[in-house]
Order: sequence, then C-alpha cells, then structure tokens
Amino acid sequence: HLHDFNLDANRAPKGAAVYFASGSSVQSYSALRINGGVAPPIGAVRCSGACNRISGNRSLTSAGVATDGAIIHLERRNILAINRTTLSDNQGGPLLSGVEMGQTFDDGLVVGNSLLERNRSATGPTSQGQLIRMTGNAIQPLRIYQSTIVGNEILGTHVLDLDDDSVLQRSIVWQPGTSALIGGGQRQIEDILANDIGSLVSGGVRLINVDPRFIDPTRRDYRLRAASPGVDFAATSVGPDLLGNARGNDLPIVANRHGPADLGAYERPALLPLVLNPDFDRDARLWTGSGDADSSWTWSAAQNHVGATGSGSVFVTSTGFNAVGPSQCIHVPGPASYLLNGWGRVRTATNQVALRWEFRRNGGEACTAGSADQSGVVTLSTSTTTWTRAVEAAAIAVPPAEWTSGSSITVTLVAGGREPSGWFDGISLALTDVADRIFADDFEP
Repeated sequence: HLHDFNLDANRAPKGAAVYFASGSSVQSYSALRINGGVAPPIGAVRCSGACNRISGNRSLTSAGVATDGAIIHLERRNILAINRTTLSDNQGGPLLSGVEMGQTFDDGLVVGNSLLERNRSATGPTSQGQLIRMTGNAIQPLRIYQSTIVGNEILGTHVLDLDDDSVLQRSIVWQPGTSALIGGGQRQIEDILANDIGSLVSGGVRLINVDPRFIDPTRRDYRLRAASPGVDFAATSVGPDLLGNARGNDLPIVANRHGPADLGAYERPALLPLVLNPDFDRDARLWTGSGDADSSWTWSAAQNHVGATGSGSVFVTSTGFNAVGPSQCIHVPGPASYLLNGWGRVRTATNQVALRWEFRRNGGEACTAGSADQSGVVTLSTSTTTWTRAVEAAAIAVPPAEWTSGSSITVTLVAGGREPSGWFDGISLALTDVADRIFADDFEP
C-alpha cells in the first residue's frame, strides 16, 4: 500500500518504477494498491512537495542504453490498483504492461482518478509503442475510470493495446493523431471523450469526439473549463478526484448531459472563474493577440491592483489614437445574463481604458467564426492616480434561444485617446444576480 508517495527518477531495463513477477502457483500473486484500500499507518511521514507522482523513470540498461521495457510491468495474476496519481515524464516501452494478470476476486489493473501525461513510449521487440499493453487472457479485466490520458508521445498507432477484457469509464483520451484502442476481449466502454471514438464503438455508449477545453494544456493544466463538454456529463462517479475534490458537483446553468459528474481526472468544483488568469498573476498567459500596427502590450510588474503584491498587470499603449491589447476567448457554459467588469488605470489624464466584448452564438473553438451577434465597450477608468472600475458592469444577455455549445464571448483590452496608455487588472465575467445589482456601484475600497 502506498499513500502520499513519489516514485521518481528510477532506472531499470524493465519495470523501472514497479516490477511484479509471481511464481507459477495460482496462490502466488502480488498486489500493489496506491491511495486505496487500508488507511496510512499512524505516524507515516508524507512526501515533501508534490505527492502521488510516478515520474521521471527511464527504461535503461546498467550501461545507460535505452530499452523498450515498461515503466510498470506485472506478470501472472498480479494486482495493481492506482488511484489519484499522476504518471508523467516517464520514458521507455509501454507506461503500463501486464501479462496474465488478475485474480478471480479482483481486477488485474485498475487506474482511477489519475492523470497520464507527457510520457514517451518506445518501439522494439516487446513493445509496439503503446501507452498501455495488456496480454495473456487476464482473469479479470483492465479497468480505467475517471482518468485523463493526454499529451503523451506515443510512437505506435494506438494508445491502448488490450488482448483482454477491458472497462473504460468516465474518462478523457485526448491523443490527436493516435487511435484509442486495439485488441480483443469483451469491452465495457461508457461516458468517454476521445479524439478517436471509432475504435471505441464496439461495446461503447455515450461517446463524444469534441475538444475537451482544458484550462491550459501548454502549461500542463488539464482541469476543465466551465464550458468543457466533459463537465456535468456522467450520471455516476467515484471520488474524490485527483486534487481531492468531491465528485458529482452539479454546476449552475450547465446542462447535465447524462448527470452531474465530470469526465477525466478532475471534477470542476465551481462555475467561476470564467475568465482565465484574470489577475495577470506574474504573467499574461491565456491572453493572446498582437494588437494593431500602432499598438503594443506587455505584462508589467510596475502596477498591480488585484492579487498578491507584485503579481502585476497588463500595460497597453499606442502611438496612434486607439490602443488594442490582448484578448481572451471565453466559451459560455450556458444561457444566462453575464456581467463583465475589471480594474483599470491610465497614464495620461486624457486617456481611458476599457473592455471591448463580442458575443457569438456559435463562434467555434477560436471564438472567431462569423460576425458578432452582440458587441459593446465598457469603460473602466480615466484616472491617473487610482485604480477604478466601471460603476455598472457591461450586461451581456445570452437567452436559451441564443446559446449553443459553441457560444462565446471575446474580451479585448483597449485604450483610447491620443497616444493612449493604461493598465488592466482583475478582469471578471460573472453571472447577474441580486447581489451584483446591489453592489453595482462598487462599495469596495
């Protein structure tokens, strides 16, 4: 039993992180249970830093030559149950391989509430470059549930190569360009978001092939945005999730496709925030665009209003009469009335800073398809001495008849006046409610 652990930077030709090979007797088997089963013993010492990771392991000979051996390898009736674990940055043959696994009373391999990301598979005599390979007629099936498989460098043609029975539930398999599954055995596949659902159709129900809308995959943040199609998708769940959040959290205004539980390793705990990196916390990630020919923008540590001291803001300037800064594409999670606001400050008294917004009923994944169905501008500040925001936020009504799964609001930071310059911080897109109206004139200091 492992709890609050790390298995990292190990080297071996096969089974660099875990290797089980039991004897031939039917009574002889090994079982490894990660974050499950019995509770940690009293007095156990938790790992330091980020815990529950199997990372940085390499399949190498003692001379340092790469092999195609698995990072985790099990043989003959062994049991491996992985829960709430991140498996990342490993390099070898399959990440997980098993031969003749399982007991009559248990599954052979179980992976739940876990993230499998940025592992690199190898090809060779015993591996065809799959991420997971199971062979040899396991007594009980492989089971993967509520897990996310994404961003792995898979040199083979398939993510999963399974000769045996398999169960795949409430998970995300997002490996563009690679087929999800090959192999035989009986399959139970349900509630899956995947780049390839063709290989999952046999034995599969409730399958979707759409962008999962991760928060920030470039920085390895695979949590789901509020408007992700994987949010409030499944009817049942087993928690907690990878971060310890309770499962089955039913978000307001988000329609339940089949139930309140989210797909993948992460359950979204709340609807807000809809704007990502709204406080420009130490950078301007997730805000994009180069402005126009006369404009420029940059993250600035010189000014800050929202967030930790020194977390910064975005500075927009122009040599002309209007400055166009970065934008963010925000997919709308459901029909509602939204309030857009933010904080601003100008460098010159004749300038102003504002938020320009455009609503598209079906703007696509980039929020740019077709013309805007609604648009507007809300002025945040004309002050050179203090940070201010709009007395009344921009109200953006999205009625049920206008909302689709591709509905979006694009927010752009702009400044006006002659050679305008100004700072932005704390951009927010919230739902209209009574509290919003009562405090629309901002009693905040």
